[in-house]
Amino acid sequence: MDGILGTHRPHRCGVPISRHQSCHQTPDSRPRSSRHQCCHPAARVPIVATCKDVSMRRLDCIAVSIAASVTLVMGTGISSAFAARTVSLPATPTNVTAMPGVATITVSWRSPHKTGVTYTVSSVPTGKGCVVVALASCTIPVTESTPWRYQVTASIGSLSSTASALTPVVPHRTLAVLAGQSNATGAQSYAVDATTGINYLAAPYTDGADTTSTIGWMPWLVNPVKGHEETGQVALDTPQLEIGSNGKPVHIFGPEIGWARQIYADTGQSVSVIKTAFPNTSLAGYWLPSIPGGLFSQMITTVTSTMAADARQGQLDTIGAFAWYQGESDAEDPTMAPDYQTNLSAFIIALRSDLPADPTTPIVLVKESLASLISFWETFGSCGTTENCTSVAVGDAEVRAADDWAGANLAHVIEVDTLGLPRFDGLIHLTNTSELAIGEKIAMASDRLMPWQHLRDPGPALNQSGGGLNGLGAVAWIVGGSAATMARS
Repeated sequence: MDGILGTHRPHRCGVPISRHQSCHQTPDSRPRSSRHQCCHPAARVPIVATCKDVSMRRLDCIAVSIAASVTLVMGTGISSAFAARTVSLPATPTNVTAMPGVATITVSWRSPHKTGVTYTVSSVPTGKGCVVVALASCTIPVTESTPWRYQVTASIGSLSSTASALTPVVPHRTLAVLAGQSNATGAQSYAVDATTGINYLAAPYTDGADTTSTIGWMPWLVNPVKGHEETGQVALDTPQLEIGSNGKPVHIFGPEIGWARQIYADTGQSVSVIKTAFPNTSLAGYWLPSIPGGLFSQMITTVTSTMAADARQGQLDTIGAFAWYQGESDAEDPTMAPDYQTNLSAFIIALRSDLPADPTTPIVLVKESLASLISFWETFGSCGTTENCTSVAVGDAEVRAADDWAGANLAHVIEVDTLGLPRFDGLIHLTNTSELAIGEKIAMASDRLMPWQHLRDPGPALNQSGGGLNGLGAVAWIVGGSAATMARS
């Protein structure tokens, strides 16, 4: 049959209808085939229909009237009654909320519809939504440092409601993880230099990060801060006190100070720092993911528990970067050094699997160096007597080569090098100025790789043996414990 369209003048099929005739009256004659006018009997709205003579006795009309609501009318035979059905749009979901979890956001809403409704959750910016049927919530994985907002639309068949109002931005901060041994804690990196009297946690060395960024650490040889047990987060310049050789607490810091300050200088963003490093610990003996209850699992637990605690307060945490400063203990052990590449690969694979972070989150390997220690031994005639300098040099080369391999072959892994940085007493531990310098290197290597969108001044990308930089970043960390005045990490 032909299409149908409303008209202005009432007719019945084939015969004009006078003002005194009803739209239901049967026509006296039926033309064989022509375009005629019929009426919608319920709404009394004139319509145009195509009438086709079938054996001169039966007339079929299919008609649609257009009114305030959508009405579908079907008729078989002019003398038969028309059937009408009205379809309404689904109701717009209300009370839409977005609540953070551990690397997730759960969007919930209310709706009068109980069954048969599809709900589409859309994010602003786009890319983090979901679609569910007959449910009132959905949980979305979120690992990017982005100011997310959400709205919900209900659909029944081809009909959709208007979108709900956008939720407020989910409060957010970015975390980064720094793990390793004593150089990650800053074992002999003293806040106040004993020789010069300079306080590196005071002006003119501070910037906005010192007052806006935060830090938390595992209480591994570094005293915890009372009143901050749940998330461990305190101001960045909070004293990290280790017990010195004289039994008195001394204020130390690791790479996190230079890292956070450089992030702020590069991006204008504050970060959170969490420290989970432990002195004198090897990858083979303490950090392998396969070790039950080892430092790897404790690190993962610390990160996720911090994220969960923040989520309970309505804040979403995402991980911007991970820095690994370790390897000295493995390099000094001739039974461990040859396996460092295999162990490092297993560590990074497990890290990608177990850390609730974006797959592109940069992993920064801080290359250890025992060159200063070996030089010290050589200078004082220790090689061949009390120290096996050749064996240590071989192990040092093997660990550094393993870092190079990971940077060249594993995705989103980059390196920074400590070779040539001054050491306390010329041994293993970095001085305070060296800790600041390596922290700045970590930031410059990683802040444009981090999965965030708000760099104030991106500047040129820095590419250090392991792939280009193409992301944006925010930071917070994990580094804890220290090695007091131990000469070796």
